Amino acid sequence: MIHIRTPSSFTIATAFALALWPSSAHAQDLCIETGATIGTGLTPGSFAAGDLDADGDNEVVFADASAFYVAFNNGNGTFAAPVVYSSFLAPMAVVDLNGDGARDVVGLGTGATIAVALNQGNGTLAAPSSYPTGNAATWLVTGDLDGDGDLDIATTNSQTLTQSVLLNQGPGTFAAPTVYATAVGPLPSFGASIDLALGDLEGDGDLDLVGVVADRDTGLGHYGSHSYRTIRRNLGNGTFGAVEQSVFGGVPWTLALDDFDGDGDPDLAITDQYFNKTWVYPNPGNGAFSSAMSYSTPNGSEFNEYPVYVDARDLDGDGDRDLMVKGTAGVRVLTNNGSGAFAVSSVVQIGSPYGNFLLADVLGDSRPEVCTRSSSSGGGLTVVKSCQTSGSFRYCFGDGFGAAACPCQNPSGELERGCANLLYLEGAQLSATGTSSVSADTLVLKSTEMSGAQSWYFQATGQDAIPFGRGILCVSGALLRVGQKSVVGGSSINPSGGDLPLSVKGAIPPSGGTRYYQVSYRQAN
Repeated sequence: MIHIRTPSSFTIATAFALALWPSSAHAQDLCIETGATIGTGLTPGSFAAGDLDADGDNEVVFADASAFYVAFNNGNGTFAAPVVYSSFLAPMAVVDLNGDGARDVVGLGTGATIAVALNQGNGTLAAPSSYPTGNAATWLVTGDLDGDGDLDIATTNSQTLTQSVLLNQGPGTFAAPTVYATAVGPLPSFGASIDLALGDLEGDGDLDLVGVVADRDTGLGHYGSHSYRTIRRNLGNGTFGAVEQSVFGGVPWTLALDDFDGDGDPDLAITDQYFNKTWVYPNPGNGAFSSAMSYSTPNGSEFNEYPVYVDARDLDGDGDRDLMVKGTAGVRVLTNNGSGAFAVSSVVQIGSPYGNFLLADVLGDSRPEVCTRSSSSGGGLTVVKSCQTSGSFRYCFGDGFGAAACPCQNPSGELERGCANLLYLEGAQLSATGTSSVSADTLVLKSTEMSGAQSWYFQATGQDAIPFGRGILCVSGALLRVGQKSVVGGSSINPSGGDLPLSVKGAIPPSGGTRYYQVSYRQAN
């Protein structure tokens, strides 16, 4: 244990934890736990989540081919049997459309329509009202497009390569659509405009339209060359200017618009079914999206699994926006390093290989769960939760409970070290050098004698009373991951390579305090 005290300082203490899997197992970077199954016997095609009955828990709304359903949250990680609504509505959003404080459900209707089911104030929904979109829609988003304080709707219409804007006339009724071309020629004869997003691209206070056109003309010799990423800028009143389009080159499918690099403006991520990659475009402040970074699997090969759906959330609790990508082979997480660059996880099969997924906190644990179509023969919607890496809880892989002091019956290492591993029988060690001053932080953590390729650094506000290994206490309390570092020669260092100081990563207040640090790593197979 290390204590360093200086004026305006934070005191540090170190611990070590070892993550072990049996040597025959394949270590996954994405940690998941099975949650609830909703709507057994049904085949959900689209889904959304939101608090319909105002009790603080999010309900799950989903549809199959003939009806839509509401599964009310019991507040304990389980759901009541779904309430059936016989009208068709493919839910896309749970939002307050009429300004009464209760959340309504909006989604795709039959034909070229959207359907709006208004909340009666207690979680029950009125029969859906239909509004024409001008063309058959495949996706919709909501946002205040004309600046009048209520939510409007924009749709993308795949086969006609158009976008429709329906302005809210209040309360919760919508005007006839204004239809815009998603892109201008040359257009693919076999193309699709699958997704769109809203975001204030240039910081003028208005929401702009961002879309994609996918060129699938495989037999015409220009596969992908007529694919585009597109922008229509809001003129300030809910109408949109001329389309700005850039040739994409691959086959874009879905997109996520969020601030990945922390500079206050939305950046763009797009899945690409042709090159089997996910592309991330930083926003230079004006929405030009002129350059891109692409992401493949950790060993440098391409996904080879047709990445289809993408969404952005803070998946590891460190305050920045990560990406989840679902393809035909499963799900990957792209973990943000805080500056808009991403590390790609191994692939994990979650639910059916077909269909979209939803990221939402439906279990009340302040973490986004994955909701997707179940892969079981019984059907339904599977809720999968990620392993917790932040918040208030005790964190320690293989924490010594039971008869074994170290995980997987590994022998203990030397005193005040972690468990023995395949390369170092004395166990790994975490040490610190530098000054732990908030005003002049030069603190560096170094972990040595580890096996495996990656290490994860955690900061916490306390230690657990249960010893880990020989005298090492697990960190506990409010915990935050403050770095993922490659292990080279059995060692890793944090911070390194231009990282922010630990006091900044750990959001330590100017008055200082005591923080505990722990490193975990995976045993080499």
